[in-house]
Amino acid sequence: MKNSVKALGLGLAVLALSASILIALLTSLVDLEAGKKQLAEAVRQATGRDLDLPREVSFTFFPRLSLETGPLILSNAKGFHKDFMLRAEKVRCGIRLLPLFNRQLELGPVLVQDMTLNITREQDGRDNWTDLLKDLGPGLFGLFRDGLTIAKARVLLDDNQAGRHYAIEDLNIELAPHRDLEPFAFSLSCELHNQLSTLGLIPRIRGRAIVDSGAGRCRIEDGRVELDVWGSALNRKAYAELGLCLDLDVPGKNVRVSGLSLDFLGLKATGSLYLDLTGKAPALSGRLRLAEFSPKGLAAGLGLELPTLADPAALNSLAAEFSFSAGRETTLDLDKAVLDGSRLQGRARITDQGREVRFSLAMDRLDLDRYLPRRPEAGRACWPKPLNGLDLAGEIEIKDLKVKNLRLSEIKTELSASGGVVELGPLSARLYQGALLGRMVLDAAGPGPALCKSGSLRGVDAAALLEDLLGAAPLSGSLHLRARLCPPGPGPDGLKASASFFLRQGALSGVDLADLALNGPGQKDKEAAGSTAFSELSGSLDIAEGRATITGLVLRAPGLLVTGQGGADLSARTLDCLLTADAPGGRATLIRVSGDMARPKYSLEPDRGVSLGNRALLGQGPG
Repeated sequence: MKNSVKALGLGLAVLALSASILIALLTSLVDLEAGKKQLAEAVRQATGRDLDLPREVSFTFFPRLSLETGPLILSNAKGFHKDFMLRAEKVRCGIRLLPLFNRQLELGPVLVQDMTLNITREQDGRDNWTDLLKDLGPGLFGLFRDGLTIAKARVLLDDNQAGRHYAIEDLNIELAPHRDLEPFAFSLSCELHNQLSTLGLIPRIRGRAIVDSGAGRCRIEDGRVELDVWGSALNRKAYAELGLCLDLDVPGKNVRVSGLSLDFLGLKATGSLYLDLTGKAPALSGRLRLAEFSPKGLAAGLGLELPTLADPAALNSLAAEFSFSAGRETTLDLDKAVLDGSRLQGRARITDQGREVRFSLAMDRLDLDRYLPRRPEAGRACWPKPLNGLDLAGEIEIKDLKVKNLRLSEIKTELSASGGVVELGPLSARLYQGALLGRMVLDAAGPGPALCKSGSLRGVDAAALLEDLLGAAPLSGSLHLRARLCPPGPGPDGLKASASFFLRQGALSGVDLADLALNGPGQKDKEAAGSTAFSELSGSLDIAEGRATITGLVLRAPGLLVTGQGGADLSARTLDCLLTADAPGGRATLIRVSGDMARPKYSLEPDRGVSLGNRALLGQGPG
């Protein structure tokens, strides 16, 4: 037993001595300081950048034979304000043993720790990475054949041209050893931050890759991305899962993504993407399909508070299929979309860094009443913020529209915005067997928004319109109307409107004005009944602060002339008018119209029956 222990101890001593001799031999075979100078010169010749290794390079022997140094600093391109493009506090490269005996240095697995990488695009479009990709070329994939580990890295992306700044924190990358055209495993995790957003992203990526270093291509198969989304805007931490296959072509400067699938808070999307890097600016294009999901549920998951809508079932269903491209200009082609049963199609083009927008939108039907707030805040109007700098122009078509319970069809209009002025029109539509023509202009460039509207109705079935608007039809006829709305000053409180109307071949329901005028005082306490057919009814409206003043009211019927004036409370939907009816036989009778607009009450004014000759004293001439 003692002899065995002695033999083991002797063996270990010999092994330790041999290792010491081997270490001394290896370190003497390689001149590391000369290697540093050669490496720095090679980098300078290849990239035009300076590589600085301020500390000595040393051998390490655990867990394997390696070279270790730090920090390693790669200078930035000329003309960029940051001193370095890359700085790593620790770099360790594995070394192949046998080539050392021939005084050749071949690297194995690489570890990069505590690295900072600055990626910059200046306002004039220059960047500090394009020249490196061109110099590395297809050889990029051959640099880390024996594996790569990047731990606790940081990447800062500053796009000064677009005014966007991003940070990738705690970046960890693991590449397994690999050979050309053979699959190998990889993984990546990090935290993403955007200075313009309170949201943060934590992606975790894994999959299998196949590299063709000679051709400069790489394919990722069965890529899986797990994404945690967090931030002050979210009411909880959200989770997303992404699947994809990716093809990277370095010489061709393009990236193709196929088999894309996304699952995020009930939103499921599939599609493909293509990134073209051959031009001066990256160009991204793709096609996506959104399976049916609930926009309301997605907003709730993101912590967005939506107003309570009139229809609780609104915004519960959306599905869409569209293609897009983003480069010097951005285009969106909405092939089809279905929102709560309404079908949409459209196209948009955005140029001049988002300042110029052209679009077209078509819908088969839209029930706008479903999306109105259930309890609008009193005295509060929604006015757009100034739109200075935006050049917007587009066309909108809606086959059937319902708003305020009114039904319109064949709506066509144009929407434009320029210099802070928004214009909707010319607008045309069919409604209740008639036509609507109109225009609206909103000037949001001044100290307060100023809104002007003008429009006309022609040949509208008044009974059908009032039935949908009020729930009853107190009058009928073919309605013609001209209206204009303009503020005397800025702000919604200053809005005023004026209108003139004319109805032909209609009737007032619930009252026989000729009977009232004929029987006079005997009817003063009797609620009127029947109807009054007329050949024409006309008048004028002036609207301010939620009230309408009615003037110049004239009704003409066989053997009857009615004039009058009064007012209406538009919020309460009530009337209060005084009419003068000229009955056969030369007698004028005063009749009050009051109450609900839908079912007004007609009654005689007490003891106010007057002769035709005294009408001038009351100021009730037919005008």
